Amino acid sequence: MKNVLSYQAENNTYASGNTLNTKNFQLEFSKIQIVSDDNNGKVILFTYTFKNKSNADLTPATILQQYGEFQQDGTKLNEGIPATSYQQSETSYATNSNQAKTAVAAGQTVTAVVGLALQNDTSTVEYVASNPTNKESIGTISIQLQQNK
Repeated sequence: MKNVLSYQAENNTYASGNTLNTKNFQLEFSKIQIVSDDNNGKVILFTYTFKNKSNADLTPATILQQYGEFQQDGTKLNEGIPATSYQQSETSYATNSNQAKTAVAAGQTVTAVVGLALQNDTSTVEYVASNPTNKESIGTISIQLQQNK
């Protein structure tokens, strides 16, 4: 644990509250919605701001996958796509989805979105963050679903 804390301090790397921060980027969840998919399932949408603090291009969706995974009741959540009707009515979804998959230039900030298929709409969703190099934990971001209904 001491090594984890010293690594976090030295590299300003942590996952806490609604923020994942490293020396190369900051990712902050700003909006959480639960919507339906086309098969009457539930999809959770995380809208987030992604700030590239590095000197190289970074792709938000790739970073999100490299630095952790979303889980519900200990099970990894797979990508989920909101219903076609939602996508048509919420024009920002397409923009934010494209920005998640597009490289962000050094020093730039974008708004992006990720959708995940929920197992249920009551259990807490967690983003379990870890260092991609050594898999050391850098924290967990917990999202209580009750408050987002």
